[in-house]
Amino acid sequence: MTAQPRRARRIDATQPLIVERLRAIGAWVKVIADPFDLLVAYHGRWYVLEVKSPGGRLTSGQERDIESLGDCATVHIVYSFDEALAVLRGTDKLAKNATTR
Repeated sequence: MTAQPRRARRIDATQPLIVERLRAIGAWVKVIADPFDLLVAYHGRWYVLEVKSPGGRLTSGQERDIESLGDCATVHIVYSFDEALAVLRGTDKLAKNATTR
């Protein structure tokens, strides 16, 4: 049995701009892609961000990973730079679409 090649993972359209702008404000950003998009360090704190295009949804695998994390880590689902910035500033409750799991 031959191993099937993996399909290239689709990057949400908003991700490159979010990464660029987070770095511009001094955040350390690592694109990790699996299981979530970004690992971000900012002002001494760590954040896990999942970037989605407007209308985008978590995959079933991501849903399972979030559930298995329990209280060990928080995953922030963001749709724009403004929402990512709100997470880093601790004001994500004010972001219109950003969700925290």
